[in-house]
Amino acid sequence: MMVHALKKVNNPAAQTADPLAGSDDATALEYPLLGFLIHNPDKHSLVTSDLRAEFFQDQTARKIFETMCALGGEYDAPRLLCAVPHSSLHLTKMMSHALITAQGPFGAVDAARRIREAAQRRRAQEQARIIADAARRGSIEDLQAAIQGLNDEPQSQRGKIRFLRRSQIMELPDPKWTVKKLLLDAGISCFHGESTVGKSFLALDLLIAIAEGRKWFGRKVKKRDVFYLALEGEGGIKKRIRAWEIANGRDIPDNFVLIHDYRLDLRDRQSCTELSNSLPEDCIIVIDTLSQAAPGADENSSTDGTTILNNCAFLKQQSRNIVLIAHPGKDLSRGIRGWSGLFGALDCNIEVSRDGGKYKWTAKKVKDGIDGFSEFFERRVVEMGVDEDGDKDDSCIIVPCSIPAATKKMSRGMRWGMESFELAVRQTGAGGTDIETWRRAFYQLHTGDGDEAKKKAFQRAREDLVDHGHLCVRNDFYTRSGAEALCTQEHNGGTF
Repeated sequence: MMVHALKKVNNPAAQTADPLAGSDDATALEYPLLGFLIHNPDKHSLVTSDLRAEFFQDQTARKIFETMCALGGEYDAPRLLCAVPHSSLHLTKMMSHALITAQGPFGAVDAARRIREAAQRRRAQEQARIIADAARRGSIEDLQAAIQGLNDEPQSQRGKIRFLRRSQIMELPDPKWTVKKLLLDAGISCFHGESTVGKSFLALDLLIAIAEGRKWFGRKVKKRDVFYLALEGEGGIKKRIRAWEIANGRDIPDNFVLIHDYRLDLRDRQSCTELSNSLPEDCIIVIDTLSQAAPGADENSSTDGTTILNNCAFLKQQSRNIVLIAHPGKDLSRGIRGWSGLFGALDCNIEVSRDGGKYKWTAKKVKDGIDGFSEFFERRVVEMGVDEDGDKDDSCIIVPCSIPAATKKMSRGMRWGMESFELAVRQTGAGGTDIETWRRAFYQLHTGDGDEAKKKAFQRAREDLVDHGHLCVRNDFYTRSGAEALCTQEHNGGTF
């Protein structure tokens, strides 16, 4: 019956239009049917005798069906995982749907109950990640053991809440970074700034660095696939990429991919699901801009804002980092335009602004890292020949530059900060100092009463010395302005 329904709904050769064609009901038939085949490979020839790949609308479902046909019924979930990359969650859903919707023909009502309980504990997703890791290692035995874990008896109601003591807390994983101490492997990030400060140029430069796995502003970068959704015009991104290639003497890598002509709506879960199903796990998804991805939304509404954040979190699943490009509000000091709850939900927020004749980006928020630091850059014009009218055609790239010279006199707290900085530099002998060595030296010199007063004074002095251009900082390592070459990755610390 399911085969007949799928053929009727999705058959491109059907003579009469079917009201279900292209609807959610059509796609909903595909996962249970494939799940049934995975559970019952002996039924393969009966089910596929008059079923074709073009009947499947979902791209992943189509790939899995084609692989099953190529294996001629000699398949199981581990072999399919090895043959179809990034399919672990899809296969888990297929097997779950097959069990839950069977109600008799498929049997396994008890297994359906277990799947539902596992989903309630979000265990199904965790198990899918274990399956994916086993698939990457290429071990059939590990895959079979991981898939068997889906059928393990769930914990009792009493055991749902876990309590970790110190030894177990210390075993928790450290944060993993795509850009060291800036962008986490999985998170929601946002670049914001006025239209004239180069936020899209800066974001593009970062994303190409990620696609290449190349250091960015001195920070280590992990190579990842980048998928760019240019909702404010693909022509503009084309010019910026071409300018970058001319300036750098090489093409951008193939794992930097433009999502062509797709109108994402971050208020619509179906739109986000369609995008998510089309992309691999463990990638960067860039949405340029946030306002264009939520047409008609009330930017100041907590209702619309919460919906947008929930859908960003949905896209973030499967080890993805969502990078939003956004505009500031009328009051620049209040940051990103719209609902105030957006900033609180971000893992990283980078503000791009102009500082005199130069531009800078400031890490306003870095989850599990240190925020408040700034880096400076220039916008350099790149000549690109002439356009179709014979007029000069050009675009811009960004180039890191030194911090502007200090222009303000030091306050009393700043002088304490510089004296303790020099003391810490003599102690390290490295031309600069890490923040903890500097903090200890500051506490020795400062005359404030109590650690809390010294803590506040040190934070204020540190921020003022950097903001006023007396010191520069990279990855918690401080040097005098003009000695940026000493701010190297050898002083990073943390886990990459």
